[in-house]
Amino acid sequence: MKLSVCEQQLHISIQEPTDCDHVLEDLHLSRKSRYLLYQERRILRNGQVVSRSIPLGREDQLVLLPAPVDEPIPIWDHPIDILYEDEVLLIVNKEPQMLVHSDGNNTSHTLCNCVAGYYARTHQDHPIRPLHRLDVETSGILLFCKCPLLQPLLDDRMKNKQIHRSYLAIVQGRFPKRVQLYTDPIGRDRHDARRYITHPKGKPAQTSVSLVHYDPQHDRSLIRCRLFTGRTHQIRVHLASHGFPLLNDPLYGKKSRGNGRLALHSASVSLQHPLSEKPLVIECPLPQDLRLLIE
Repeated sequence: MKLSVCEQQLHISIQEPTDCDHVLEDLHLSRKSRYLLYQERRILRNGQVVSRSIPLGREDQLVLLPAPVDEPIPIWDHPIDILYEDEVLLIVNKEPQMLVHSDGNNTSHTLCNCVAGYYARTHQDHPIRPLHRLDVETSGILLFCKCPLLQPLLDDRMKNKQIHRSYLAIVQGRFPKRVQLYTDPIGRDRHDARRYITHPKGKPAQTSVSLVHYDPQHDRSLIRCRLFTGRTHQIRVHLASHGFPLLNDPLYGKKSRGNGRLALHSASVSLQHPLSEKPLVIECPLPQDLRLLIE
């Protein structure tokens, strides 16, 4: 099947005989979502409403209509650094010291509020749907999905590591030249609810780490980390457990005397675009505040 998007409607061109249910399953829509699409008459085949699964032939055209837009969130008229944008994806460079979404206390000064402001300024009517998260101090690449009907497909690709992310980090000491693969399981620390630890009974976790540059003057290493799983604090926990805590990490290392922030940056993402299925690679250079720590 071939996909296209127009004003959040998902258009599907059928290439081989199938049925409506299989198409919805291939999009990884939940059973509840599929039920609502039928019940709310939001599926059209060749312009006619579909109320249940029916056979589909070559050249049939399906259109999935969006659900009502989510409850709007407050707009924050704060600039954002857009790295890539099309009808499906908005990819931004998150600045450090900013929450991705509300933590229950800060409800109006998060990256999601910035994106809401950007959509308002550019007259775009999209829900605010981040595909992943970054810690408040972490800078760099973050993906938003503009089309809710495609979000389950992208979520599944994220879960199954078909969306590849890598991070740049700075640690104290000389990191080994050989690529390190850390596979220690990670679980919550029973003694501190904020922390995670490596533990035999934790969840599987896998991080590949390679040396980019060693600064002998400050005895620091710039490293690249690639995630194969997405555990909370995964990079921070794995590096600290192997003797290389991130600079300025008060939770797993120690905070510097200055005002430096956690030395972690989301530097690249690669994926197959859900519409064209062509490779999409986005890179985001190390920001100035972190470059100063390693030069």
